[in-house]
Amino acid sequence: MRLYDLEKAQVIRARYRNAVKAFEESIEFPQYLFPIGPHSGNGPIIAKLRGADLTPLLGRQAAEVAVELIDLGIDMDADLSEHLVPYVMAARDAAVETARGGSKEQ
Repeated sequence: MRLYDLEKAQVIRARYRNAVKAFEESIEFPQYLFPIGPHSGNGPIIAKLRGADLTPLLGRQAAEVAVELIDLGIDMDADLSEHLVPYVMAARDAAVETARGGSKEQ
């Protein structure tokens, strides 16, 4: 793996850790209201959503990042929680379908 690829993988892995942390918090606290704000983190809170409502969104986000790492050749078996595996499988299927030129969403 070239140095550029290694640096890219480290950045993606950091994104993955943050995504998984948010996903696991939404599972751990399904009734808690999580503040939703701008992507940059600067600005007012736009809404508050329950953890249970955020779990599918956060799971999909973490899975997409995991697939990105897998595509780089990084073994993610030890890093995937049992809760995240179905999301990764769905994201992987969607990536394969997109690569074929089709779309599963209709």
